[in-house]
Amino acid sequence: MVTALTASLVAGCGSNGDSKDKSSGSDRETKDVSELVIGEIEYSVIDDGGWAQSMHEGLVKACEDLGIDTKTNLLTMEEISEEDTSLIESTVEELVDEGADIIFGCSAGYSAILAELQQEYPDVIFAQQSNDVYDNIIEFQIRGYEGDFLTGYLSALMNEGSNQLGFCASMDEASVRTAINAYALGAKYANPDAKVQVLWADSWYDLDVESQNAKTLIDNGIKYMGMEASSPAVPQTCEENGAFCIGYNVDMQASARRQFLHLLYGTGPDL
Repeated sequence: MVTALTASLVAGCGSNGDSKDKSSGSDRETKDVSELVIGEIEYSVIDDGGWAQSMHEGLVKACEDLGIDTKTNLLTMEEISEEDTSLIESTVEELVDEGADIIFGCSAGYSAILAELQQEYPDVIFAQQSNDVYDNIIEFQIRGYEGDFLTGYLSALMNEGSNQLGFCASMDEASVRTAINAYALGAKYANPDAKVQVLWADSWYDLDVESQNAKTLIDNGIKYMGMEASSPAVPQTCEENGAFCIGYNVDMQASARRQFLHLLYGTGPDL
């Protein structure tokens, strides 16, 4: 997050108080870093116990590290559906009207629409969490696959007497597929015969479906599973049924104190 904010400064926000942006020929005044107004767009609520919470906490920490007052200069918009183009457009318009210098799209599904909206607001820097590449917005992504490989390896080592592992996946999206592949590769590194059963929630956040998927895997004989989901439903279900799971995004040990195998952080302040 700090890197994305710093890149935004290089891209056009500057840091020299009242000076003008002479290199681009613009009359726009540059700002001290601490005066920047940051817009944050989340698909869920920032206390969802998963991805949105982790993104928000990471952004808060980045702002604090750069001297930005999060009480006044961090504008957070929650429950903005990736599929509602009109809502995204009105949200961006509201953030711009409130003085946002940088707008963070905190979920992969915002990429295309933010790239279009940037052309309407050339004085605003757009930063997007995504694997996509656009010339006019700053892209950032975590290397979560490294942790997924290690947790797949750990799961296979712990899974004595069985080659079967599970994985509870959210949306069929590039970063999620990458997580599954990394987990499976790590498992095979520990046990060449390891196989990973994958169940999809087809949602970034669905307590009922995530819980059902975890229970189905457990009923299929799975005792160790990875996950790429936002809610605490998977670790809770594992806790209730004697299976072990890998956490994701935030510390989920409170949801599965006995059955928690390992902790994999996402984008929060502990990175």
